[in-house]
Amino acid sequence: MDGRNKLLTQALQQSGIITEEKLNNALREHETSHLSLQDVLIAKEYLSEKELHALLSEQLGLQIINLEEQPIQREALYAVPQGMTGKYNLLPLYIEEGAITVATADPLNTFALDDIAQVTGCAVTPLLASSKTIKEFLYHYNKKGINEDEKKDFINISGLARGNSTSYLKNFAEEESSVQEVDALLQKGVSFKASDIHLEPTSERLRVRMRIDGALQDLDPYSADNMPLVISRIKIMAGMDIAEKRIPQGGNIHTIWQGREINMRVSTMPTVYGEKIVLRLFNPEKIVFPIESLGFNSVNLTQYLQLLRNTSGMVLVTGPTGCGKTTTLYSTLHHINDPEKNIVTVEDPVEYRLEGINQVQVGEKTKLTFASALRHVLRQDPDIIMVGEIRDPETAEIATRAALTGHLVFSTLHTSDAPGAITRLLEMGVAPFELTASLVGVVSQRLLRLNCTNCKEKYYPGEDELLFYQGKGGSQQQPAFYRGNGCAKCNYSGYKGRTAIHEVLAIDKENRGFIRQWENNDTTMEKVFSGGMANLKQDGIRRVEEGSASVEEVIRETYTVF
Repeated sequence: MDGRNKLLTQALQQSGIITEEKLNNALREHETSHLSLQDVLIAKEYLSEKELHALLSEQLGLQIINLEEQPIQREALYAVPQGMTGKYNLLPLYIEEGAITVATADPLNTFALDDIAQVTGCAVTPLLASSKTIKEFLYHYNKKGINEDEKKDFINISGLARGNSTSYLKNFAEEESSVQEVDALLQKGVSFKASDIHLEPTSERLRVRMRIDGALQDLDPYSADNMPLVISRIKIMAGMDIAEKRIPQGGNIHTIWQGREINMRVSTMPTVYGEKIVLRLFNPEKIVFPIESLGFNSVNLTQYLQLLRNTSGMVLVTGPTGCGKTTTLYSTLHHINDPEKNIVTVEDPVEYRLEGINQVQVGEKTKLTFASALRHVLRQDPDIIMVGEIRDPETAEIATRAALTGHLVFSTLHTSDAPGAITRLLEMGVAPFELTASLVGVVSQRLLRLNCTNCKEKYYPGEDELLFYQGKGGSQQQPAFYRGNGCAKCNYSGYKGRTAIHEVLAIDKENRGFIRQWENNDTTMEKVFSGGMANLKQDGIRRVEEGSASVEEVIRETYTVF
């Protein structure tokens, strides 16, 4: 006899509410049928559900409630998949202080309570309620959903249309649960190689978009009825408070897909129609590449590898958010990693774990800033330091001085081009003489969408595109131009995959002279470019002449560049 039946049997024997003969008959029927002992006792009318609940309330100290007088918190209802509530015939009532309270007619079913705890991440408090009332509400909710008049923070059972059908479990089984829906969504994001998944509530639906190859693409939306279920499920997986909808929240999801570890950073934001959720997907297999595969042309690759031979100084990677700066830096650290070197990174957040490298997380929770962390790192005998981003004058000053005192420092800046990094550091208060002595090179980059090789076709560019191509050093021979036409393999976008384009500014003796006489960014850039450095637009033109990118895509990605 399992613990569940043993406890109920002992309670029945101690109370004397039924005879020993009836109890033995019920136990025998329970063993030969699929019914629980509790269901057998009620079906054979040895005692009523009301009498049984009174006994369990007395023996276990559980509260009996009238569901018609009990408000139900919508977030609690949405926290548990419909298939699970139907399977166990229990009703989530409310979530408070990390615990979810549920109404059940069978509080001895520990398997049910354990499953609820696992899926919600909450402790479970059971209350006793009528099995019939629970079934009626679940059937109504599963079949009809919650109408507009009932879509409040709390729902009252009293006054709802009642259904009385024995097919309610079949309906639950046929309905895809929120767990399955969310799992399918996340797997689709990984298979499409999306960098972000956007869930955006509107007045009529939950819009779903994925950022694929840098551009957002619409997917099939969720209905308004499924919207709270999907959002609550994601918040549970990310370790968020599902009852809190008024303030932004952040969390993380770690999952395995086809044997690969996938990490997701989750952010919620309240909007007028509900909570908007963005999931950023991180695939550890996509973050570290051989430097030769990062898209550098032969000249830029040679220059960049020469920068890495320095044992001290500062190397910066610049560009807007999402242009691959982190991938370039992580691949660089992997390339120069050596057991004889102490490499330390300061990041916000630490997006990937790098073997053999000491990574430090900064942020509001730890009350550790880039500047303060960098001070402590300098006491850790580092050879190479990577600062996730230079955001303020204090960090700029400390990073510059670290480079001056014998350390090789890597970092990023949000500037549109390589020479712009010099302007930004000077504006932050770094002295020109310190910058000329510490800065050894700047790389600026963008990610260019590649033409889909399956649907790539020739086209003749418009007048504006042709002027751009010719004005940025394009061949006067006017080679064939290509672009993707759109097919199933590229989700009808015309693009499949991305590659980086670069400009590499090595700070040689001549460029140090430019920094000392820095007047304004435009003047100095002209001097730098006249010295032979190919800019981003010219590197993009190389991709056009290869046939791997369209002129339109190069213009889109380099529009703000000098």
